[in-house]
Amino acid sequence: MKTKLQTHTGSFDSSLPSLVTFISEHWFNQEVKLFIPRDQSYSDPTTFSKPGTFSQVKTPLDVFLEHIVNQEYFSKGRFYALSHATPIDSGNVVAILPTGKLILSVDKDTYQQLGLVGKASKFQKDFRFLITIDLLAESFKPTMPLYKRVMWCFRQRMEPITLLVNFVPEDSSMSISFPPECVVRNHSFKARKMRSEVIDPQLEALSQLFQKKPDNSPDNITESHETILSAFEIVGLLACGADSTLQNKFDPSSWTSSYQNLLLEKSEEVTVIDKFFLEGFVPPETILQTLKFAREHLLAGNSQWAAIVVTGFGDTPVSWGLHQHGYLYSGENDYVLLLL
Repeated sequence: MKTKLQTHTGSFDSSLPSLVTFISEHWFNQEVKLFIPRDQSYSDPTTFSKPGTFSQVKTPLDVFLEHIVNQEYFSKGRFYALSHATPIDSGNVVAILPTGKLILSVDKDTYQQLGLVGKASKFQKDFRFLITIDLLAESFKPTMPLYKRVMWCFRQRMEPITLLVNFVPEDSSMSISFPPECVVRNHSFKARKMRSEVIDPQLEALSQLFQKKPDNSPDNITESHETILSAFEIVGLLACGADSTLQNKFDPSSWTSSYQNLLLEKSEEVTVIDKFFLEGFVPPETILQTLKFAREHLLAGNSQWAAIVVTGFGDTPVSWGLHQHGYLYSGENDYVLLLL
């Protein structure tokens, strides 16, 4: 099977705008991890030391939509909502983007009952359908036929749903409210910190590779690809909690099985890595704050590298932007940022 892993490289000076867009349009994130070698003492990032909150809301969909549209949350900040604990391959999933787009991924029976215009899912063309409604469109006003039709469908043809909700207001003094018909539970992000002692992976060697003059020879392309994959493997082991794999060097003469990695072969040193974890309905703004901290940390000379691992929700109708998401392969919806 062809790999779904994609890698991109660039400098902050030239790539920051596209990187911000990349992060901002990955709407639905359930966990963020930050790994930093502890070369010097520093204060923990506020995104982990002072984590935010999100809400779990059980509500009739028509009541919820009427409220958020009337309160104009889309013009006052960035609003995120996603169905909670609903399988994308068999259930009816609702997502609301900060752009004002409402996206429903529904099975065939629900699609026929609603009678709203949509399109077949590219993952299950005959069994699932996507319906997209622009909540900010002029045609979606309380006096317009489309608004009345959609609200009637949700009120008459859909059961109450449970949503994870996060609102990031432009005015920090503002907070979100919910109509009385909603059952609301507020949650704080789960933040924790660990420390691991491992063989120094020397990920800074990647920066030397990228600083070389471009060489498109097959040997150089293979070397670059293998080095990047080696770095990706190391970050993946840290993310999975398999730190013990990085605590012993590969010994070809030993009968004991051990892990071999290109970036560990020449390393003789041991380093301490701080590992920060944040779980919940994490908005992209929190990840941008984490990226800012990591970049400033490196610019201050406190570490040679840092890595941010972002795990998206598997059961979401879209991943980046409006790109459809599903379980055609295995449902991963993740990315890694490696700063050098």
